[in-house]
Amino acid sequence: LIDYGLGQPCTGRTAQSGIGTRWPVANPSLVAPVKVNYFSQPYNHPLIAEFTGTAVSVEIPPDFSSGFNLTNPKTKKSELYSLRSIELRKPGHVPDGVQQVLSHSFEAVLIHKETTGSGDWASVIVPFQVGMDANADFISTMLAGSRLPTTRGQREPLLVAGLHNLNLNPVWEGAVFHHFWTMLPTECDGQTLPARQLMRASSMTMPLGIAHSLQEVLKWVPETPPASPPQVTWLLKACPSSAQGNGCADIKPEDLTARLKSAQEAQSASVIQLRNDKAHLDAVLAQLENKSTAEMVNMALDARDNLRAAVGGLTGAKESVKLLNTWTTQGKTAKWDSDKPAAVPVPVANAGNKSGVNNIPKPVPVANPGNKSGVKNATLLATSFVMQEGLKLEDCSALRQSPVDIDEGSAVAAAVREPLLFRMKTVQPTASPQQKLRIFNRADHLRIEAALSQSTNIQDWPLGAVLSEGRSHPVAHVDLHVPGEHAVDGLESAAELQLIAPREGAPALAVAVPLRLDNTENKWLASLVESLPRPGKEAAMEPGPWPQVHVALGEGSATNYFRYEGSTTRPPCGAADWFVLEEPGHVAKEQLLALMRVLPAAAVSGEAAARRHRFKPALVVEGSPSLAQAAAAMKRKSSFLVAPPGRELGVR
Repeated sequence: LIDYGLGQPCTGRTAQSGIGTRWPVANPSLVAPVKVNYFSQPYNHPLIAEFTGTAVSVEIPPDFSSGFNLTNPKTKKSELYSLRSIELRKPGHVPDGVQQVLSHSFEAVLIHKETTGSGDWASVIVPFQVGMDANADFISTMLAGSRLPTTRGQREPLLVAGLHNLNLNPVWEGAVFHHFWTMLPTECDGQTLPARQLMRASSMTMPLGIAHSLQEVLKWVPETPPASPPQVTWLLKACPSSAQGNGCADIKPEDLTARLKSAQEAQSASVIQLRNDKAHLDAVLAQLENKSTAEMVNMALDARDNLRAAVGGLTGAKESVKLLNTWTTQGKTAKWDSDKPAAVPVPVANAGNKSGVNNIPKPVPVANPGNKSGVKNATLLATSFVMQEGLKLEDCSALRQSPVDIDEGSAVAAAVREPLLFRMKTVQPTASPQQKLRIFNRADHLRIEAALSQSTNIQDWPLGAVLSEGRSHPVAHVDLHVPGEHAVDGLESAAELQLIAPREGAPALAVAVPLRLDNTENKWLASLVESLPRPGKEAAMEPGPWPQVHVALGEGSATNYFRYEGSTTRPPCGAADWFVLEEPGHVAKEQLLALMRVLPAAAVSGEAAARRHRFKPALVVEGSPSLAQAAAAMKRKSSFLVAPPGRELGVR
């Protein structure tokens, strides 16, 4: 199996939910000999949902802490499963006449991966029915106010506004689960991975409105019959990680001896009843041969019906005895985890195959680990050359990468738009000394820096973070340029904010936020203007209402943007994955004048403007962070920005 045609073997290391399974009939004597403790912290930051064609799959970012510990008290072995994704799907279609133990309308599949050694997976299946009481419904929290993806491959953000906390604890609280091992499919055709399957024994409830929205997305998904559960399944109950002592009572295995004895007695009674009813019918038939009257015919019919009922009673009694005997045997012979499938080896390249047949070529080294297009980032190569030559970079123009003038007509429109996501801290009236911002006046631009710590708490990131591939990358500094450095079809903005979020071992994330001249005051710029230092000096300022500097930061996402590979425009010079927002923010005339007065070397006019360089990018994608997945379609949009106001203002 070749992945993306680049000669790389498809490793199949990400499990998916697969098809549904019929709910098993619980054996009350088989209780898992393990302790399961769940944990889930409330989460209110954006999540990405994608429609796969069969389900709505929600990616779980690394800072979303949710999962469970499974510990065997006898062996002292402990397994930690962390949540990786949530899939919302239709249940398997049960044919008419086939009994379903637990009827429901939708299923949420919580896919976990073991992180402490085994690398196994776990699939927690939660059934949902439609009802009025949805107080503990986490699906409603995810979907409320969000737009679901409706076409295959489409991606949409959930929890964008951050108004509600996503809490998965109700999935586990007080619930009993069926446990058995299964094989889950992966992104590689034909490859599967062993996984624990936990099926919640009772349904949760979602409101009618949410169910209707989900049904609209899934209505064209083909109906497939569910898989049959295995003969042996275990019952288990999870307790919160914080539970101590008797704070959470375990379920106890039931001794089936009394039930089996009662069933055997019922079977014996059914045999006696059957014999008596058979004798009574024989007697009535004998009388009917001698005396054929309407009364005797009715008596014969009644005797026949009684005999049929006795046959049904005996059949049911036999089935009960058989089931209880099976459960009793299972309780004595079943071994925990004995049904775990053998691991499937991952296909690898055949280094010893010299025939050239079925020989998978080795992947070509890629200089940029964050670049999925398979093309070496020219900025990385240029940066390496400049560093080797010992050149001094004052504005990074020697790399000849950024800023750029984007030809909107040449931009490649993504087949499926994927929003650019931001995470912003709650606005605080005052900040601690560690969270205050430092303003450096470099004469040609302002740099606003944040003191970053190793904390993963968004409240410790004064300038927020940019999300990429499920990870949050805090913004280290913001450069403010007057006028804007980037242009679209030759038009530049009145000002431009450049958010720079470094990434370890990969190009920095760089977001260009254009600002156009407007009569409305920008609230964050108002706080910045009050703290402006003179050229060559620095000052401190409160973070202020930073998310209000642009609507995309306030809402947590931007759908319309241009994406290209370039470099930072100011030192430290290095590779950057650029996102140029199409929708501009605003800056008031008085604010722009104040900025221009303290930036004497800004490229507004004269020699500074003449020295300004803009380059032509090799590839620009509109609406997707992935250059490799861009579609070939082109399209034009409305005008981007107004011309810069520098010369019209006549201020230096």
